[in-house]
Amino acid sequence: MSAIPLQQLHIEDLVLIQDTIARYNRSIDAGDRGEYLSLFTKDAIKENLNVWGTLRGIEEIARAFDEYSSSPSFANFRDGQHWVTNLIIDDVKAGRVETWSNYAFWVPTPDGPKLLVMGTYHDVFVKQDGRWLFEKRVIKGLLRVDRAA
Repeated sequence: MSAIPLQQLHIEDLVLIQDTIARYNRSIDAGDRGEYLSLFTKDAIKENLNVWGTLRGIEEIARAFDEYSSSPSFANFRDGQHWVTNLIIDDVKAGRVETWSNYAFWVPTPDGPKLLVMGTYHDVFVKQDGRWLFEKRVIKGLLRVDRAA
C-alpha cells in the first residue's frame, strides 16, 4: 500500500525511474563505470548475496564494478545484456519510491541468445537534484545456468 497514492506520482517521475533502471543495465553491460556510479547515492546499499553480499557505500559498489569489469571469473558475463520487465511501484513517499521488477541476463551463443541468469530487483529510489537514484538495490537470483550447458 502506498503512503502517497500511486496516482500522485508524476508520470515524469515514473519515466525517470525507468530511465535510471535502463541506464543501470546499459552501463553495466557496456562497462561504463562513470554512468554506473552516477546512478547511486553516496551511501547506497547494494545486496547481491549470490555474488558480493552486501556492499555499503559508493566506494564498495565501485570496487565490485571494477571486479566485474576486469576479473576473469566474470568474463562470461561481459558480452551479455540485462533486460528488466514487470516494474511495479510498491511504495511511494515524497522523494522516495520502492519498486520491484524481474530481470533476465542474456548472452549471445552460436545457437542464438541464451538465458544465463534471472531474478528480481527490489529497489529503493530517492530523488536528489531532480534525478532518481538508487538508495538500495537488492538482487535476488532465481536461476543461474552455466554458459556452456
